[in-house]
Amino acid sequence: MSTVTLMTHTALIGVLLSTPSLRVLVTAPTLAIARVRYLDLTSFLPQSAIVRERHSRGRERITLNNGTTIRFASRANHGLRGRSADLAVIDDNTTPSQLEALGLVGAASSRFHTLVILTPGD
Repeated sequence: MSTVTLMTHTALIGVLLSTPSLRVLVTAPTLAIARVRYLDLTSFLPQSAIVRERHSRGRERITLNNGTTIRFASRANHGLRGRSADLAVIDDNTTPSQLEALGLVGAASSRFHTLVILTPGD
């Protein structure tokens, strides 16, 4: 894992643990990558903070003891349709049309923010 990725995970976990009742949507280009992001985040979160996990493919979710829920979704095949969040975590490979869809995801929340994860170059 790169230093950039480690710093991003550390910052994200700080937000997740310090903000109660936050609705987080972690997006990925495919279901397989969404699953990897789910596994990465569960390995970084303190187990004492996790109340419940859902492992089913395409419907992964983590609920923390402060009421925060973290859902994982693919941007492919309308994977964001019907989703809403306070915080959207996206990668730097997101297209302009996908960013526009994310704006609609956060439209229902007055505290909507976006965190872009930069992938280090090869």
